[in-house]
Amino acid sequence: MKTESFLAYVRDQVFFIIGWTISIILWFILPLTAFSSAATEAELPLFLASVVIGLFLVISGLGTIRRLQLLSKDVPEEDRDTPFSREFVKQPWPIFAGITALTPILVSVAHFYVIFN
Repeated sequence: MKTESFLAYVRDQVFFIIGWTISIILWFILPLTAFSSAATEAELPLFLASVVIGLFLVISGLGTIRRLQLLSKDVPEEDRDTPFSREFVKQPWPIFAGITALTPILVSVAHFYVIFN
């Protein structure tokens, strides 16, 4: 793989992570205000929508982490001795995947708590 292609792939995954992070923040904050003022009959549909969004974010986030993990194994030969490449290869990808999966689950639990308590 050429260096330019490698960097383009990494850049794309960084944009995915940024978008995922912004989505998590908005998904956590905005529904809480809607839940607090929702009518009783709207509670279950709002919670189900929250769970569906959470599942989408888990799947998309884990896919991004997996692609970054695969890219860390495919660093171009001419770039393997750079500090960035050495650190990129040593990243704790399973921990990142765990955080990526756990965050939407915790947000769904928070939404459940706000809606039904």
